Amino acid sequence: MKRLWCILLTVGLLSWVACDSSSSNSGDSPVVPLPSPPIAQKLMMNVDFDELPDGLLVTPREIDGVEVVGENAMVAGGEVILNPGSLTITSPDNFRQAAVLVKEISGLGDTTIEGLDVEDDVLVLTSTTSPGDYYYVRLLASDNILRKVRVDALNAQVRKVILSQPFFTVDFKAGDDVPGVWEISEIGTADFNGDTYMDVVTADTASGNAMVYYSDGLGGFVDPTALNFASAAKDIEISDMDGDGLDDIAILTDTVSVFINDGSGFSFAGSFAAGLDNYDMAAGDVDSDGIPDMLVAAGDGLRLLVNNGDGTLLAPGLVVAADYRAVAVEDFDGDGLNDVAAARTAPDLLDILIGDGAAGFVSGSVSALVSVPVSVIPGRFDWDDRADVGVLMTGGSPNWQTFINHGGGILASNQAFQATDGKAVAAVMPDLNNDGFADMAIIDMDNNELNVFVSDMVGNFIIADRINLDGSPGALGAGDMNGDGVADLIPCYTPGEVRVFENISR
Repeated sequence: MKRLWCILLTVGLLSWVACDSSSSNSGDSPVVPLPSPPIAQKLMMNVDFDELPDGLLVTPREIDGVEVVGENAMVAGGEVILNPGSLTITSPDNFRQAAVLVKEISGLGDTTIEGLDVEDDVLVLTSTTSPGDYYYVRLLASDNILRKVRVDALNAQVRKVILSQPFFTVDFKAGDDVPGVWEISEIGTADFNGDTYMDVVTADTASGNAMVYYSDGLGGFVDPTALNFASAAKDIEISDMDGDGLDDIAILTDTVSVFINDGSGFSFAGSFAAGLDNYDMAAGDVDSDGIPDMLVAAGDGLRLLVNNGDGTLLAPGLVVAADYRAVAVEDFDGDGLNDVAAARTAPDLLDILIGDGAAGFVSGSVSALVSVPVSVIPGRFDWDDRADVGVLMTGGSPNWQTFINHGGGILASNQAFQATDGKAVAAVMPDLNNDGFADMAIIDMDNNELNVFVSDMVGNFIIADRINLDGSPGALGAGDMNGDGVADLIPCYTPGEVRVFENISR
């Protein structure tokens, strides 16, 4: 039996793969360097032809999910002989290839290797007249997904093919639409009933209703439960507001409406004043009592609503007077106490406020934004385990900006770009490819698109997919909706639809 161990060494975008292979065949190089430019690799698939029976390879055969077929291709002793002939290898639907190594132990005359996309269009063409190892590399591009490799040779014996998938790819499969309210503006996800599956809550801009959709455990939902609140929803926060271990729901309108979860349903705890001209809110314990408090970004300032411990909130206290549009709570200076990232306009700035653990704050770094902020999202963007920040903006270009945490609550701008062709209204930052770094998804309401970006692990984001939606999106959520260990995406769009896009990335 042949054994293959693949060791991944990745620093930023540089990587190489060492493969130690034990085989009865000779001439196999133990070290296989990927060609320039190097790409960070995630998965390796070793297509061993010794699993094929000897004889003509005229009908498709499957090797560990990879389809292999030939034309005038003869299998003999674990090798595919092309004299002349062709060999086609098709990867699984959810496997995007980044690099291909064709191991050729001998050959005479021309050998051509083609990389084909889902439409059988040639993406990469490599030709050679010398025997040896031949490579295909897929450069990072949003629409070029390699599905097939085709080898044509006048006289060659192909021994094996190694397929490699990059970190920077994700794939999604659309589930069924779930009818919702007409115009959903906010969405949140949590396991509300303790069955280990993520549920969904949505709120709309008109009726003053929130809908709780309980998961069926298969990526779908059972009939929703309605929660009534005051008026148009501006934000949803999910947090354990009464300390009983169950996630509760807070909805921002002109007030903060809190609904307490008992595991089987929700009860209304009350609506609490939050200041004027509200835009956004964030939950987090800032007074060290173990219960989350609420920060509200409003046109007249950043306000703090201290939690009484049972989900009811005290009257708001002004933290900073300015036109704040977005807020997030996180430990930015690494002292174990929650701090605040708040984005304001006129001028457009990102403020880091360092918490003292007693509901007080001092100013940290202040950074310029390139446009008017919509939301602030903390996440791990690079290797240092400090909380970084992404800011979604509107009213100009670029509309996405990242800030890297340099320690001590000091954040500095790292990357700014136009993430959508049209108006971006919502973003989430789950880890979509399970590499330990936050990725990003943004909805474009002008072009009815869900745009997906993945982290390069050094603070930048790379386009991975653009998904067309059936309507104009207004909200976006994320969570592992079917229990397979990877985060799915949940856009909500007019006319009143909620749809789960299942993450099928390997």
